[in-house]
Amino acid sequence: MLRSLMTAAAFALLASGCHEGSPKGNDGDTDGTGELSVAFHEGEMERTGYPGGPTLLVAEVGAGELDVVTLSVTTEPDAACEVTPAEVTGGGVVEVVLRPAAANVDQVVAITLRAESHGDVATDVAEVRVVGHTDTEGEFADSLLADFLAYLEANHAEMGLGPGTEWIESFPTYPSILIVGHRTYLSAGWDLHLAWHVTIAPHDWSYVTVRRRTDLDPVLGLCFPSQTEDRTVQEAILSDPRLPCAE
Repeated sequence: MLRSLMTAAAFALLASGCHEGSPKGNDGDTDGTGELSVAFHEGEMERTGYPGGPTLLVAEVGAGELDVVTLSVTTEPDAACEVTPAEVTGGGVVEVVLRPAAANVDQVVAITLRAESHGDVATDVAEVRVVGHTDTEGEFADSLLADFLAYLEANHAEMGLGPGTEWIESFPTYPSILIVGHRTYLSAGWDLHLAWHVTIAPHDWSYVTVRRRTDLDPVLGLCFPSQTEDRTVQEAILSDPRLPCAE
């Protein structure tokens, strides 16, 4: 009799579509399609921003293949911030842009990125230190980038990058770093991160990393040994884009 009851119960459980070990997301994934997650991409340097310019952060969203995920951002203290795209299907890479105001100088702004799908919620927090800074290096950075763009057009035409590329905007990436200058260039499809060593030849190397805006990490790095003596562009090592050009 006991065996018959257990068999009947097991059959009912299987018939209902539920079984031990079904996947669940954070706080329970109601349709069982996968676990929802969101995480800012960790950088090696402190995130900084300045009034009048954006700070770009990249994050990865994980979800079931068919899950539609809605994204939103909040800040503490209050600062202008947005996430793009605001909705993804099956997860992917999103970009968060913080645009501090003068009132945010000397503040550390905490950005909370929130992902929601089927009632499931996942969050991650990144901090940006806002500093007083004026963007004065754009023209010099543009002159460095020009050599890299000429190389890209000649050697990586499939990327569609070159001297004629239209940039949505460019801005200092780490405005508080004095030893190495950093600048980000955004086109519709690409994120180029330019860096240059603020010193004299032959130690004044420069490099650029190239990231598709739908990817988490760069796909190509380039460098040259000197800003004034040898601007021969070379393919760089992505784990350390200064190499092989830096001495």
